[in-house]
This record gives sequence, structure tokens and C-alpha cells, in this order.
Amino acid sequence: NNIPSSATYGGSFTAMYMVLGDGTPSVVSETPTVCSTSGDLVSYAAAGLCKLHATVTQGTNHLAATGATQSFTIDKKSVTVTPDSGQSKVYGETDPTLTFQNSPALVGSDSFTGALARAAGKNVGQYTINLGTLSAGSNYVLSLSATPVNFSITARDLTVQAHGVNKVYDGTAAASVTLSDNALNGDTVVDHYTSASFGDKNVGTSKPVAVTGISITGGDAGNYNLLNSTDGTSADITARDLTVQAHGVNKVYD
Repeated sequence: NNIPSSATYGGSFTAMYMVLGDGTPSVVSETPTVCSTSGDLVSYAAAGLCKLHATVTQGTNHLAATGATQSFTIDKKSVTVTPDSGQSKVYGETDPTLTFQNSPALVGSDSFTGALARAAGKNVGQYTINLGTLSAGSNYVLSLSATPVNFSITARDLTVQAHGVNKVYDGTAAASVTLSDNALNGDTVVDHYTSASFGDKNVGTSKPVAVTGISITGGDAGNYNLLNSTDGTSADITARDLTVQAHGVNKVYD
């Protein structure tokens, strides 16, 4: 006679009886997959409609009897999922499995399947974490914590390497270089430099070349952190071909 007015998966209640007679009462579930009984204890085994009735064994002065069926609904259990803060990856890496905390705990041996996800995007920035495919089964309603939690993509380190270009002696210390970097294949990153020069103008091999103003541009440049790129290299200044021309000089007979 104490059917609950509200019930949630994972809970229970103890049945009470009003018996006129000397038989022994007990409670029986007509839907044992939804609500199970053990003595007077009724456990909420799943979300759904629970149907119960009471029975009374035959006593000294009374026959056995079965009470009318009574029903009530067992609601799904609400669980709040809070993604762990500080989750991130370096641009270009594979996303990690997103971790989280949940409250309250799941019932018994129940467990989560699937995984959290995040807003789509590959570039450096902040991406809101969402429930994705995370599930605890049909007996639960999952919701994210009220305060959004972001996943961060941080810049990838980029090194630009200068390569000296050999030249023929031209009387100046001016030099030129080519640049290469370790950007990911397919990314649009363009390398630049301001100036390059030898230490002097003279012929020599493996002469140091100083390079200044290395920088990057391009559609994907914002995803990279330009390190102290190699700003020095070497190149040769080779001798310039020189032709000496003889010119005859007229003279007076001597």
C-alpha cells in the first residue's frame, strides 16, 4: 500500500502491507526486468513501467490471497558529464580520447560506451567539447555540465632552414639563400627572409652567410610557432674568369 509517487533507475523501496488475517504477505513483480523483488525490497532494475502485486499465504484461519496489480513508472537516471579541463593537442596530431568525470556514479557494473567529441576544426584555437557518442545505456539521460569546457589546439613548432647559394665573385659581399621548413605536407606556408650577406667579398669555400628577417606567411602560417630558425649557412664565392687582351703599340723606326 506504499507504491512510490516517483522512482528512478537504481533506487529501491520497501513494500508495506495492510493484511487482515494471519497469512504471511509478500510482494511479487509482474515485470521482473524492470523491477525485481527480494523479500519486501523492490529494486528498480530498469527504466520503464513496474507492475507489482501482493500475495498472502494461507494462514490458520484464512486462505491464500493475491492483491490487485499496482503500477508506477521508473524514470531514467540523470547523470551530469563534466569534461576534464586542460585537454589539448599540438596542431597536426591525432585527437586524444577525451576524458571526463560524471556525477552521480553509474549503477552497479554499468559503464559508458562511445566517447566525447568536440566542435569540428583543424586550426589552432578553442573547440567546445560535446557529448559526441557517449552513452551509459537506455536507463540513463546524460547531460553536459552547465559551464562549457574547451579543447585546445596549440601551435606546432616550425623551423626554417637557410641554404646558401654559391656565386661567382662580383666585388660585393651580397649573398642569396633558399629556405626550407618542416611544415606538414599539404599546408600552405611560405618562407621569407630580408637579407643575406657574406662576411666579405673575397673568393673562398664554405664562407659563412648571415641571414636576417626570416618569417612565414600563407594560409596555414597561423598554425605554426616559428622557432629561432637557422639564420646562418654557408656558400662558396668562386673566382671570376679574367681575360687579358694584348693591344699592339705603333712605334717610330729605331
